[in-house]
Amino acid sequence: MWKLNNKRIISLISGIIAIFLLSGASACDQNTQAVYTDNVNIREETFKRAQNLYPMPNPSDFPLRKDLVEFTLREAKPGPWYVYIQTDSGSYSSYYVAKNKPQNSCNFLSSTTTSSWWSSSIPVDAPSMDGIYYGGTGASGACDAWFWFDAITNALVETRFKTTVSDQPLAIDVPMITIKNIK
Repeated sequence: MWKLNNKRIISLISGIIAIFLLSGASACDQNTQAVYTDNVNIREETFKRAQNLYPMPNPSDFPLRKDLVEFTLREAKPGPWYVYIQTDSGSYSSYYVAKNKPQNSCNFLSSTTTSSWWSSSIPVDAPSMDGIYYGGTGASGACDAWFWFDAITNALVETRFKTTVSDQPLAIDVPMITIKNIK
């Protein structure tokens, strides 16, 4: 007669359990796959309805891009630029006529960081063109200053005032600030 020992019983029971689990998992996987497929089909049908109702436009005119090109071309022109000084309350107090569009004093002609001598992957402050180290590599400096050159005298003007800049004079009745020529 056939003798059953503990190892055979455990193997037999394990095999039956494995077959039962695999058949259940297979049915579960098939059910999950069917739900997933249904969901994808519903999304695709919904998207087709949305496309039919609101088709993708094919733009022929690009006004925003056109405006950016015009903005860039105007910035490239020499002045005059009209720089209106604003008070804290938002009203205008006076204006300058500049030969260039004002730019931030924290604009630089070269990088403000360099590699450290101990590690090429760690950035450190680079000296500025005037031989001074300024805030950088994450430091916050006072970058609220703007500069321009006066259109008549070529004097350098730097300010921390709020400004409005235009390439044409605005219809605002405020005095023009002139530079006293001391030469």
